[in-house]
Amino acid sequence: MNRWVSLFSLIAVLFLLSSIFFVHGLLGEIDMIGVVARVWDGDTFDLESGVRVRLADINASEMGDPGYAEARDFLISIVYDETVYLDIDDEYTYDDEGEGSRLVCVVYVDYNGTHYLNVNKALLVEGHATIWEHDNQFNPYSWKLYVPIDEVSEPPPLIELPWAAGNYFPEPDSVDVPLDTNISISFGRPPSIVNMSLSPEVPIKERTFESIWVAGGKYTFHLAELLEPSTTYTVTMVFGQESAPEDFAPISTRTWNFTTKAQSTEPTLPPDPDQTGFEFPTAEVIISTIIISLALVTIYYLKRKPEPKKS
Repeated sequence: MNRWVSLFSLIAVLFLLSSIFFVHGLLGEIDMIGVVARVWDGDTFDLESGVRVRLADINASEMGDPGYAEARDFLISIVYDETVYLDIDDEYTYDDEGEGSRLVCVVYVDYNGTHYLNVNKALLVEGHATIWEHDNQFNPYSWKLYVPIDEVSEPPPLIELPWAAGNYFPEPDSVDVPLDTNISISFGRPPSIVNMSLSPEVPIKERTFESIWVAGGKYTFHLAELLEPSTTYTVTMVFGQESAPEDFAPISTRTWNFTTKAQSTEPTLPPDPDQTGFEFPTAEVIISTIIISLALVTIYYLKRKPEPKKS
């Protein structure tokens, strides 16, 4: 009997140790480090590099709502002008399922040299935010308020700057695309470098820029030739800037495909007057026509003049 009790005790201890190791393995990873330059509300702030951060899986009051000032002030008190350690969502990286411009993160600050303070959890504990779960890597119910520094991984390789690229045209995997189509891409924060290539190759006539939204923009590449019918093209868009903040990659790439229509849809131009054989009449012809017309009218009225009555 004692042997079975000892065996079960050993199994329980091993299970507990493995559980502790597993939980510690999920405590967090540091993807980026930065200094906070501005706090917008209780769940959003900007780094000195210009990167905007959205605290993952929590929701604080918006401006004008009850509790907004208290939540913002609390976040300011623990992160403003401080070094923050960001665990960025591995599923989408940015808000709006990857289509937004804010990094989705669990945020840590140094607490006492041996532990980090989980900022997301602190806002929940102090009642300045509520849990708002999303489809991402995080589980707010498993967060710890204080996390041992040695249980959080070091920063990985460079990540992409938050250009918020989207609205690709033609849309990825679209079919029956007209042969006179131009290629475009939009950005929430336009980069300084945007280059495009097509395969099969098509020469580019010009690139234009159009401002959209508050700070966004759309780049359109006008092609010098019509696309070939029934052809699948691959668009490669390369964008970025000459330099980037620490921990960020200066250049990013987007690639997508589309297929053109089976037949040409070239617009029909109006006929060229020089090719129709029609010539505008000369002044001599117009004057002669007017004189003949007046003569005919005069003859017509003279014939209608009544004859004098006989006495």
